[in-house]
Amino acid sequence: MMMTTEKVYKWSNPQEWLQQYIDGLSYSELLQEAKNLASMLDADQIQDAYQSDMDAQGYFKEIGKCSCSHSDWQHAREGDARLEAEDYEIGQCYVKDCDCYEFDGGD
Repeated sequence: MMMTTEKVYKWSNPQEWLQQYIDGLSYSELLQEAKNLASMLDADQIQDAYQSDMDAQGYFKEIGKCSCSHSDWQHAREGDARLEAEDYEIGQCYVKDCDCYEFDGGD
């Protein structure tokens, strides 16, 4: 009768190996490895893993559209004095106390 022996490995699964591998990387190596892993994921996988972070950083907010109730004339009239008239975009909110207000701080 032949006896079979169970194989034993250093790591119990690929995740365990990856975690130990990551622990041994320098910051720059870790950053490069993260970029490499990100390039292997499709859009759905990234969104599944990071949806709440993406939402918190405004990924799903449409650029150039204002979701507030201010009219275009309020946007322009109450806009930041540092902006020239030609810098205003229709639909972009420049009312400082509005939740939609965004100014990049340019000179």
